[in-house]
Amino acid sequence: EMCMRHSLFYKPTDNQTLYFTWGRSIQPGSTAPTASNIINSAQTTDTMRAEEYEVGYKLHYHQFSLNVDGFRISSPYAYMQQIGTGNTYQYGIYGTQRNYGVEAQISGYILPNLSVMAGMTWIDAEALNVRSSTVSASGNKEVVGAAPIQANILLDYRLPASMGPIASRFAFNANVHYVGNRAANIANTLYTGDYTTLDLGTRYAFSTAQYPWMIRFGVSNVTNERYWASVYPSATGSGSGATSSLFAGLPRVYHFTVEADF
Repeated sequence: EMCMRHSLFYKPTDNQTLYFTWGRSIQPGSTAPTASNIINSAQTTDTMRAEEYEVGYKLHYHQFSLNVDGFRISSPYAYMQQIGTGNTYQYGIYGTQRNYGVEAQISGYILPNLSVMAGMTWIDAEALNVRSSTVSASGNKEVVGAAPIQANILLDYRLPASMGPIASRFAFNANVHYVGNRAANIANTLYTGDYTTLDLGTRYAFSTAQYPWMIRFGVSNVTNERYWASVYPSATGSGSGATSSLFAGLPRVYHFTVEADF
């Protein structure tokens, strides 16, 4: 993949930045699924070109950072079209994927011993000009697997030094991750449902023989949430050719690690 990016920056003050970015990328074409009823089975489409515009604002204040940006990305969208009225298809670049979105991230210390890292993304990802037997002629549909809303917040708390030389080596963290409802097929008649997961962890730092050590223990997906971690089109198109693949998210997982730096 080849990418070209140009950016303009303006700093009204030392701790603020306004920027604008334009980018264009070239990547290999998409490969058609392998099937006897696809006339260009396993063949690759022409080179695909994508274009992006982004405008953003960054602020750094004491031990706190904020970043907000908006973007627009357009790229070719490949899928299978039905040939005639039979069970024959052709794979090609017939549409365009257009993404509008807004992102926001914050990071830093809320209190002397409590830090936060949080982010949120809203995206309107649509496949334009999609025409098939399962999609209306106007055909502007949500892209399979693209969640309109994603959000994450991580809190990390270190016990204060006033609690003593042993207790103050402990730290605790909590991470909440949210993913909104995603389209599970090109016709947007199936959706995965949204989900929220919670991860909890603790760590203990100490030194032995002048080398730093770190012990970590954590639990991922504390509530044992059942969710689809990933959904993507394995063969977009119409009729029997419009299929998607889903991967289940991990159940509750416990993990323990010991790290030493030499």
